[in-house]
Parts: sequence; structure tokens; C-alpha cells
Amino acid sequence: MAPVFPRDARSETVRVSVNAPASLALVRSPDASRRPHGAERIVLTVSGYEPSSAGPVQIVVSIGCHGAERAIGAFAVLPATGFTVDDKRRQQHFALTLPAECERADRLTVRLVANRGDGSGAHADIGVGEIE
Repeated sequence: MAPVFPRDARSETVRVSVNAPASLALVRSPDASRRPHGAERIVLTVSGYEPSSAGPVQIVVSIGCHGAERAIGAFAVLPATGFTVDDKRRQQHFALTLPAECERADRLTVRLVANRGDGSGAHADIGVGEIE
């Protein structure tokens, strides 16, 4: 079972850019224990976003699993228009499968990767990853 963090860990938000990846806490939701082993998922919330004028970017997520980084998913914010953390209506939520062998992980790494161009000017504000 993954560690349970105090409720204030849920308020953690980090800004990632092409040159600045970030580490996020994983928080187990109360409902996670009801899922069968291997059926858990990580839900990330993008609460703010600024696209790059140099080309599209994607958010790549990896998790520390048995001493190694393991990519578990990638996604893009669409439409590729900017919004701020103050605009709650524009927040986007993304669910990624938590590999069963990584269920004890307590942090994940989030990177912004340019698909074309250099990704300059792009950033995303991402909240704590919640295990459901």
C-alpha cells in the first residue's frame, strides 16, 4: 500500500516547463482501498497552462519504481490555449494507470517535452497526484 499523506499535501502545486521538471507527492484517496490490486490509477490536475509559440508540447509522467524511473504516460492540454489557476472551469484532469509493481511509490516526476520546436515559453501548473 502507498503512503497516506496529510490533507495539506493535496494543496501542493508545481510549475513545470521544458527546462524545469518537477517532483510531485502521490496522495492516496480514501476510495483507493476499494479498488482491486492492480486497478489503481493516478489522477493529475492541470490547473494552469501556457502553450509554446514554438510548437506543441506534451506532459510526460514517470514514477520511481524499484530504484528506477519508469514512464507511465504522456498527455497534452487541449485546446492549446493558456489559462491560469484562477480559472477553475478550465482545469483538466488526466488519469494514468498505476503499475501494480509500483504501488508503494510516493512521488512522481512530471516533465514538459517539446513535440516540435523548443517548447519555449510553455509551462503547466500541476497539482498533487492522487491515487484512486
